[in-house]
Amino acid sequence: MEQRLQFTIVLLTKSGLIFLDELTGGLDISVQAKLLYLLPT
Repeated sequence: MEQRLQFTIVLLTKSGLIFLDELTGGLDISVQAKLLYLLPT
């Protein structure tokens, strides 16, 4: 839960740098793909 909250805060504040550790670990494959598509690289 805390990890989701921190990720949301980073996205809302538009921070320039995000460290992601096992971001998609508990998600199914279709949700993983959608999330990774939305993240800027």
